[in-house]
Amino acid sequence: MTNIVKKISCNSICDSNLFLRKLWSELEEGNGWNLLVYGKNQKIFLGSSNYGMVSFDYEKRGCINNIYFDNVAKKDVDFVKRAIDNAKNIDDYCVYYIKIELPFFVCDIYDDKTYTIIYNENKKSYIYSKIKAYSMKDLNFLLSNKLSALRALFSIYVNKAFPLNRFNVFVSKVEERKRLDDSQSFMSQNDYYIIPREGLIFADLIISKESYSREVRMLINSIHQYYFAISQEEMNKENIVDRLSCINVANSIMVSALEPLASLEKCSTTVCENSNQKNFSVVKKMKQLLSRYLDEGVVWYFMKNYYEERSKFFHEGKRQSEEYYIGICWPQIDETDGRNIFVPRLSIDYNLLNFVNFVIQQRVYDIILDNIM
Repeated sequence: MTNIVKKISCNSICDSNLFLRKLWSELEEGNGWNLLVYGKNQKIFLGSSNYGMVSFDYEKRGCINNIYFDNVAKKDVDFVKRAIDNAKNIDDYCVYYIKIELPFFVCDIYDDKTYTIIYNENKKSYIYSKIKAYSMKDLNFLLSNKLSALRALFSIYVNKAFPLNRFNVFVSKVEERKRLDDSQSFMSQNDYYIIPREGLIFADLIISKESYSREVRMLINSIHQYYFAISQEEMNKENIVDRLSCINVANSIMVSALEPLASLEKCSTTVCENSNQKNFSVVKKMKQLLSRYLDEGVVWYFMKNYYEERSKFFHEGKRQSEEYYIGICWPQIDETDGRNIFVPRLSIDYNLLNFVNFVIQQRVYDIILDNIM
């Protein structure tokens, strides 16, 4: 067995991630990777692969300095060295042009500030864009992540959940970009959805960027949670009993969908006398986020009826409802306090869904437009 050490000298976290992606591609389809990650003495151990144990060290956090492959079989040494050398050239990539058939119909939108476009053809709506990738394996990995984020983004505007296999993807190495002008823009005679300009710009960021700012990352985290909440109800529509069991979870996660955005709020802090560490108020940040877009009374109602109930459900195990409507129901008193009445719930709270949807759409507008100005 042979140990391999190669100097990489990445200058940024983004470059390090691109190197790891390309290395993963260079090691080909046959490579398995059991990720068991831990750090020690400025060295990160990634686990085992078909070509030995893999780790890297760093001088600046997040920037790979040297890559290590330990216990490499003699027959694989030259291959691994060549893969590492090729992976160091992170600017050597392929451009893939992708067309994604959407499972819903939208009004045409064209924006000359983005490469990505949404267009209609043969009574279907498509996204057309391009992705930089190191191989088809790398492209498939990227597409699975980016499609998941796109699905979550569009759920904000269409308020529906769709399985990923409803998004049909066509890939080509030849550009077939459609050129649109105002005369091609039209609205469906039947139901259609309008994706606003900032939604298209956000879609373009998701597809085309290799790394995101913290604000965009928090937006993506937020829309993923929103999608998960509505999907719980959507996926179990045909079986009411299955749907009933997830409503407490769905309502609670709908509230949690705002927490990544609340984390971006800048609030005044106090300092703990014992630890000399800053005290951050999560509740204060949530109120500040809501107050950007909602009236004072609505903010109070949200925090009292939704935020507090979410916390009690996740941290105390207290359900918002112990009784579920299945054709018939009866009122029941909460045995824990003798005051509250359990209210049967069959679906996500309508007001909660609209409050959260509205706040997320507003933050998409503010953050995305700020990112392109």
